[in-house]
Amino acid sequence: MPRIGLGAFVLDQAEQTVSKLVEFFNQGGRLIEISELFANYHLVWNALTQCTINREEIFIIVKIWPQSQSPSALEERIMEFIKNSKFMYIDIILAHAPIDINNRFEQWTALENVKRKGLAKTLALANMSLNQLM
Repeated sequence: MPRIGLGAFVLDQAEQTVSKLVEFFNQGGRLIEISELFANYHLVWNALTQCTINREEIFIIVKIWPQSQSPSALEERIMEFIKNSKFMYIDIILAHAPIDINNRFEQWTALENVKRKGLAKTLALANMSLNQLM
């Protein structure tokens, strides 16, 4: 995993975002965190296609919000994201402010299913207390 990365962001214009991403990649940046909230994954893909970088050289973290979703809907949404993004796989799926208390075990199983299918290399959690994790 690269030491320095760029977090998800959205500028006013798509062209500006792509331009900044191309600059980042051309200067050696290889870690990008994409938030599904910003829905800018297509801009990241556009920037990658303008550089001479293979997908395997880029470390991609995708931050998702699984709360209030059925496990099957969560799994389907992630698989659709990967298909639409053209990334082929995600290096880390980061469940942010996660997991619905009533469905947490089933949701985690859905994330594990995505990983088992080879569409995610690693699963991670963010913004959880120790009590929630336990």
